[in-house]
Amino acid sequence: MNSLCECAATGFCSRHQMYKGEQRFAHCRGVSKSADCGLAFWNKWEQGQLGATAPANPQLNPAGFCDSLSEAPYSTIGDQLKAIIQRETGIEIPCEACRQRIARLNSMSRDEAMNSETRRQIVDEISQQASAGVGNWIQRLGIAFDAMAGTGLLRSNIERWYDEAVDAGTTNVSKTSAAVAVVVANRNQTVVAPQAPAWERPARRKAGAEQDRLHRIAVSSVPLKRQWQCESRPKVNLVYHLWPRKGLWERHLQRLQQLIALCDGRVIVGISTDAETDRFEDVAAAVWPAQEGRVHWLPSVNIRHNQGIWSRGARFGELQTAIPAMELLRDLPEDSVTLYAHGKGMQDHTFRSNAVRVWTDIMYESIMFPIDKTIETISSGYECVGNFRTFGLRPLMCSYKWHYAGTFYAFRTRALVNSSGVAKYQMRYGGTEAWLGDHIRPSMAACEFADNSPIIRQYDDNLMTEVAGDYLRYESMQHGNGPKLEQHRREWAWFLRQVSDVKSMLIIGSRFGGMEHHLRNVFAEMRLVSVDLDPDATNKTDCLVIGDSHNSEIQDLLRNRGPFDAVFIDGDHTYDGVKLDFEFACSLNPRYVFLHDITNDIYHQATGCQVERLWKEIVSDAGSLGWATDSFAVGCGWGGIGKVIFRA
Repeated sequence: MNSLCECAATGFCSRHQMYKGEQRFAHCRGVSKSADCGLAFWNKWEQGQLGATAPANPQLNPAGFCDSLSEAPYSTIGDQLKAIIQRETGIEIPCEACRQRIARLNSMSRDEAMNSETRRQIVDEISQQASAGVGNWIQRLGIAFDAMAGTGLLRSNIERWYDEAVDAGTTNVSKTSAAVAVVVANRNQTVVAPQAPAWERPARRKAGAEQDRLHRIAVSSVPLKRQWQCESRPKVNLVYHLWPRKGLWERHLQRLQQLIALCDGRVIVGISTDAETDRFEDVAAAVWPAQEGRVHWLPSVNIRHNQGIWSRGARFGELQTAIPAMELLRDLPEDSVTLYAHGKGMQDHTFRSNAVRVWTDIMYESIMFPIDKTIETISSGYECVGNFRTFGLRPLMCSYKWHYAGTFYAFRTRALVNSSGVAKYQMRYGGTEAWLGDHIRPSMAACEFADNSPIIRQYDDNLMTEVAGDYLRYESMQHGNGPKLEQHRREWAWFLRQVSDVKSMLIIGSRFGGMEHHLRNVFAEMRLVSVDLDPDATNKTDCLVIGDSHNSEIQDLLRNRGPFDAVFIDGDHTYDGVKLDFEFACSLNPRYVFLHDITNDIYHQATGCQVERLWKEIVSDAGSLGWATDSFAVGCGWGGIGKVIFRA
């Protein structure tokens, strides 16, 4: 054994200038393998086997071994953490000390990095350096200084980013793998191939053990039954916060207008403006006509969460709307349901993020718009309902250790707002997101979609592609009894309005037979003919032709079963395939042709759907051909229905 090793037992090695766990120190001390810090040399010297060549004062660090040791990566933890911090803050880390500490994480294995003492030391050092640099990059973390000092939010964020970096940076990396082997000096080193940035790699796919434990407790508890303090269907209020950055906020305009029309209670819209936004008057006029008096407006001068951070208790961000809005609900004569939402994705990087857009779409479509189901859930005994429910203290430090990630939710108004006052908000970043988790037990909070959601999964494009597929399956189960219908509820409702005058329809792509079943439930007299190359075994459609819709004999068979007022295309989703179906549909001389899956969203991209390419061509050429087009799409990663109108 190398008895002259001066390194400590664990932690930061001043000789090698790197963090080490027990395994690393085993290498350093010469008890692991022949590639250790000159082990063979030391053994021979200590045993007197070097003879006349034995030096009187042998080198402790032979042939630059320690330099190669500190450079050869065992993982990409440091690279991942650097990328995650840049993703979350939008900037490179200017703090040199922090950069060095983070870079040295590449020398650690997963076991070493997750050693409790090592993890604590590293997070402590990064937190201290970040706090010391509060005048620069820490402000970009979006955390008020008083909150950092009082709640440990900064540390919890760094811990969360650190754990994600370890997960991403040690995937398929092993201490025993030849791809990351540390070799003796004078031999070539093998370096780990660079991995994709953190935002291009799956985030933590599973909840942690503590999250799982809290989730099990929540779902095993039965909510207390309560009786509504209103005689009929409760009214629905809306509280909505908007930071209308120029060229970005219009993404939410149509949905906000639809929500206002949907709600029959009090509607309160807060608009926070600054130099980067459109004027309050212009935004309000675009959202809803002032003369109707339908909306109670709450204008404010926007204060970001990284401004005025020395002022303890200042309202900023969504709190500028949420707190005064809830005060306006205190005098309601009876209990009600209140929807809370906001214009998400107004930062440059979140606006560009496909994952954030899909996340936002799902929150609108699963909680805000199916209002009857939301009321039913709360009426069954729950105090609130949302989705993407996350358990644990991190990152929001909620009293009951849970929150709805994304801050779209509905709640029984008098559970939090009544004549006595409004339940207290945390006056810090994330205060509106943490509000329900501070006052409502998790057993009294329902989750409509994505319960026990891993932390920050919603920012990862790859993982949200999978979530979009999950949401497709979720929506397919929301149409009631009968065969599966792979349609968004609101898109399906739009489609039904479009075919109210149709007497006969050809459906290309029947699969489960769900479309035929649900059409007959509404239009019992509509004549339906379907074709599918490989229908599901459960398909019980009456008039189903099994075969390739591109085959001329199959086409002749279908043509003989016409004529058709409309054709719905949801079969081959390749460009060439859907184009052939569209050309065949046109040859049948229908009044309308509908195409499903016309969006170029992330689930369509992942599954090779190319309908959007044809739809863009149709829209571009429609005017010159004397056609008209219409469409409706709610997003969520998939779907969208396009309508081609040949004649009224």
